Amino acid sequence: MIFEASSKNESASIGLIVDPEEFEPVTKRPADFESFWEKEKSLEKRM
Repeated sequence: MIFEASSKNESASIGLIVDPEEFEPVTKRPADFESFWEKEKSLEKRM
């Protein structure tokens, strides 16, 4: 990942490497997440 920030006069960037097998969320999913996600996917298919 590379993050960049800039203003009119300055810019900065920082990068990092993430192992996707070791990446874990820091919070639990909401109880209704699966139903929400299935609904969103079905809406996308209609587009």
